[in-house]
Amino acid sequence: MVFPSSRLHQPSDTNKSAAISLPRLDFLAIGDLYLDILYGTVSNAPHPGEETFSRTVSLQAGGIATFAITAAKLGARSGIHACCGDGSASSLVLEQLSAADVDTNRVHQLVNADLQVTSAYSYNGDRTLITGGAPLQRDKPVPHVIGEVDDIALHLRVEDMPWLSSTEASVFADVGWDPHQTWDAAILRHLEHCHAFLPNDVEAMAYTRARTPLEAAKKLADYVPLSIVTCGVEGVVAVDSRVGAEHVISPPSLSVTETTGAGDTFLAVVAVLLRRGVSFECALEAGCFIATARSAGIWGHAVSPTWKQAYELALTINPGLAEVLEHFAPPPAATETESART
Repeated sequence: MVFPSSRLHQPSDTNKSAAISLPRLDFLAIGDLYLDILYGTVSNAPHPGEETFSRTVSLQAGGIATFAITAAKLGARSGIHACCGDGSASSLVLEQLSAADVDTNRVHQLVNADLQVTSAYSYNGDRTLITGGAPLQRDKPVPHVIGEVDDIALHLRVEDMPWLSSTEASVFADVGWDPHQTWDAAILRHLEHCHAFLPNDVEAMAYTRARTPLEAAKKLADYVPLSIVTCGVEGVVAVDSRVGAEHVISPPSLSVTETTGAGDTFLAVVAVLLRRGVSFECALEAGCFIATARSAGIWGHAVSPTWKQAYELALTINPGLAEVLEHFAPPPAATETESART
């Protein structure tokens, strides 16, 4: 039996050592990567022996990649801290991250291993996921590998995460689905070290034993400064415990067809805009707007927008939000001459 070994991902031939200099980042996504096969809406779930057809399908870097790619397309210096393999699924995900200008210097590449692959299809307003392949060993984040980062996005786990207490970054956290549905509230102890918590309504109510999303958001506000509960097509409810403000945000009226990655898109938008000085309420509105438009396929199947694309869409259906996006546009990229001077 061959066991996977580990090496630091080397994006270019100039990186010959694991002891490379890590670039400073605005936004770092920490967690698990996947290759997602995203089908469009189908009329029904396939029955045994039946073949179901979808008019659209795309292969996307999934898991925490959605955090990082969305942030990068909105102008943030974005990166990934995760494990991947050296197989075909891993190669495709790394190519997509590089194409989106996501830094991969913090990716650990395992030899003789590959990423899990998730297939998703939507029907009757919901979705079904099937994930195949053996999970990779989880890389434990440590401060010297994280490097200098302003904001971190990650999925919380029940097990200890001691590095959280030592990071100086603002942490935006959510949780994954609990396959055992025990909803161990011990996971909430990590919120002491987080700036924002963004579960969906089912997760939030399950962990807090609340009866409504707003009640859950209020309970979570006892743990974290920004408590945000996403409610799918119903929008978002949030509590800013710093000032005691409650917010209820409705999504734009768009036909949603692909919800995979919507929550991660929303988190990235909120984190990027808060860092640029946008108010909490406006950041929530922009996150809801962009996540819903992505789910509606406005810019392609499960594609996050650039800042310009988001701004141009807002001009047509939400001029007030367009003014916010215009005012807080990312700074223009430095030219090679300007970079050389610095």
